[in-house]
Amino acid sequence: MNKLVIELNIFKDLVNIVLNDIEEVKKEALWAISNATSGGNANQISILVKENCIKALCQGLDNKDANIICVSLEGLENILHCGELSKTNNNEYATILEENDCIFIY
Repeated sequence: MNKLVIELNIFKDLVNIVLNDIEEVKKEALWAISNATSGGNANQISILVKENCIKALCQGLDNKDANIICVSLEGLENILHCGELSKTNNNEYATILEENDCIFIY
């Protein structure tokens, strides 16, 4: 499923919805983004990151709905886990989180 969704190139639209649309529609877009991170391989996660999905998931952390916050955290966790598995010393996805003011590394 992830492969098909990625091939349809809808993540730019989903990110745009999260960043600019009404609350109920944002929630559905966040669910879709988070679901795509679940079970995605390294290449698929990389595509999601390039489409700015980290920024969208970070925005989900500001939601008043606890379920949406959890969904956003799960998506970010999946992305960070994938970054940990990369062969580099740094988790580049953690750096992107920090750049989006999503987390602060002290």
